[in-house]
Amino acid sequence: MSTGSRIALAIGLFLILCLIALVALIAVVSLVAGGGFHLGGDRIALLRVEGFIGDLEREVDLARQYADDSRIRAIVVRIDTGGGAVGASQELYQELLRAAGQKPVVISMGNVAASGGYYVALAGDTIFANPGTVTGSIGVLFTHVDTSGLLDERLGLHFTEVTSRENKDMGSIWGPLDDADRALIEEMIGDVHRQFVAAVREQRAGAIRRALAGDASAEAQITDEAIDEHIASLCDGRPFTGEQALSWGFIDALGNLNDAIDHAARAAGITGEPNVVEWQPRHGLLGPLVQSVTRDALHAVREEVRPRAGLRYEMTR
Repeated sequence: MSTGSRIALAIGLFLILCLIALVALIAVVSLVAGGGFHLGGDRIALLRVEGFIGDLEREVDLARQYADDSRIRAIVVRIDTGGGAVGASQELYQELLRAAGQKPVVISMGNVAASGGYYVALAGDTIFANPGTVTGSIGVLFTHVDTSGLLDERLGLHFTEVTSRENKDMGSIWGPLDDADRALIEEMIGDVHRQFVAAVREQRAGAIRRALAGDASAEAQITDEAIDEHIASLCDGRPFTGEQALSWGFIDALGNLNDAIDHAARAAGITGEPNVVEWQPRHGLLGPLVQSVTRDALHAVREEVRPRAGLRYEMTR
């Protein structure tokens, strides 16, 4: 083989190796940036639920992935929200319950974990909160806006809705809420509130029994009726502090996110410093700046125009 041929072959091999290395690098960076790849063996997944609960599709999908991934030994859910949509709260609650049947699910409450946020927290095996965390607010909210005065008197606009049945336009913003509509809405609110209370009863009865007894030897004396009365007296929409929630049996321990992670590691049998992994969205060079501006803008718009005529597990401000 001539010298020229050897040089050409070497250059060709070098280019092929560079191409393979580039492809491998792109794959690794893509996986890491997308939250789908992490070094190490057993790990704890951190799932965050923050802001107004409107659409938790991503969180629901992540909860299922973490539950089915054998490398994930436990899930810690960090909650910082005053609640939101009923259906979304219930969807994540159900998915986390499914996960809790396979591995430890530990809840860490931040500044606020109220209403729909507390509903989600009920799926955890153990619930941590800070002493001053605002939680509870177990209730249902429905807001009706009547725009007829503005449209008729100020703008001269008149809206007519033709419906298939008399209740089809219940809660319409084009007119006042009449007695029949109010009665139907109150019936719906009562049923959705009953669902919330039932979840509290199902998930927290044992802790509430211990809280009411004050001593393990007295637990047998606490009747189911006493537990039901305790829950009913506190599930009236009032917010609690973390300390109050602990004394009443609505959470399990006081502590921060690190305490929750350490507890999850012990529950999963992980020794040493736990390897915590968290899904992160992919960003370009300007990604963090664009995301920050977009998030702030969407938050401002949402606070002004988000639909109010819907049932919400949300703490009012």
